[in-house]
Amino acid sequence: MSSCYEFVSNPKTNWMDARAKCVERGGHLLALETQEEMDFIAQCPELSGYRIWWTAGNDRDNEGVWEWADVDRPFSSIPGRWYDGEPNDAEGGEHCAHVYLDEGGTLNDRSCNEAGGFICEFELTD
Repeated sequence: MSSCYEFVSNPKTNWMDARAKCVERGGHLLALETQEEMDFIAQCPELSGYRIWWTAGNDRDNEGVWEWADVDRPFSSIPGRWYDGEPNDAEGGEHCAHVYLDEGGTLNDRSCNEAGGFICEFELTD
């Protein structure tokens, strides 16, 4: 399955609003499901200038059990998906995943209430 991506940087928004906006557009927040997709996103010039780009990754329903919001596929394990030491729930309320720009598109857990850009994914059918 192929996908198309929309990078939304303005206005910055929290994870819940980002999720709703992607669904309104007919897609979902980015679900990094393969190494190839992770590599592609990490190289996108649209990512420069922002530290937080929300993805569909979250453990809001069950601490430590990560899933993709609005995607009916498991949060599979890609080696190196998470930045070193993540997810760590460092401040006791980090339940949403964003692309960590400084480290090749790896993920970091963060408070869902923080404002950032977001990436909508639209799945293309053959």
